[in-house]
Amino acid sequence: LEAVPPYKQENTVSNHIKALDKAKIALMSKADSTFFTTVAFSLKHVWDESIPTACTDGKEIRYNPSFFMNMGEQERVFLLVHEAMHVALLHLLRLKGRNQKKWNMAADYVINQMLIERGFKMPQGGLYNKDYKDLSTEQVYDLIPDHQAEDFQMDIEEAHGDVTDLEEDIKEILVRASVASKMAGDTPGSIPGDIQIYLDKLLKPKLPWKIILRRYIQSFAKNDFSFRTPNRRFFPKHILPGMKSEKLMNLAIAIDTSGSVTDEEFKRFVSETS
Repeated sequence: LEAVPPYKQENTVSNHIKALDKAKIALMSKADSTFFTTVAFSLKHVWDESIPTACTDGKEIRYNPSFFMNMGEQERVFLLVHEAMHVALLHLLRLKGRNQKKWNMAADYVINQMLIERGFKMPQGGLYNKDYKDLSTEQVYDLIPDHQAEDFQMDIEEAHGDVTDLEEDIKEILVRASVASKMAGDTPGSIPGDIQIYLDKLLKPKLPWKIILRRYIQSFAKNDFSFRTPNRRFFPKHILPGMKSEKLMNLAIAIDTSGSVTDEEFKRFVSETS
């Protein structure tokens, strides 16, 4: 996105706030937008004349008032979601020593592609390349020549403070946005794929098979109170139920010895179950 001349009408704070509020309402009015809305509204929105366009540091979104007011109403919605998605996609935390301008450019390509496919109107000058469809930010980064990013105007600022705290804050926002999306009845798949994969790993971490098996077996071992075995401690004055345990007595384990099992796998089967 390119900076624009100062807004020609009266630049009052009231006008800016009304325009931003209108963009928020327009976003809420879009179908299946609960996830985007929750992420965007979880961030602080600030006016800043010292920046040419807009940017985010993971905690707030800052807008140049002249740039924002010169945009069309639907373009403002696009900008709002675009900056929020930099946060949701953890672009501030995935840099890992890469060229910052080139990384920001790749991130913009990915976000813009996603938003255009969802019916958002991209402002003039936004980065878009259909050849980057379904590619991750890392993959797009590898395809962009270094020289193309030399004069790129970044909208991702370096994260301030403790990066670990920032990541935890973003995780909390994403989980809250995911829950809100489900409660609103948004269409399955409305949450961007990369984010959904991250959420699945976050909410459904993979456990070692031993822990899963142990929990499964323990689910059959019931401990409960029953009058079938009264508690003798209180006889004869009181007749109270005692603890009854229904534990597994025998456990059968079958080991695959077919031709598809190698000697190494068979040894592991035996060692793990012995």
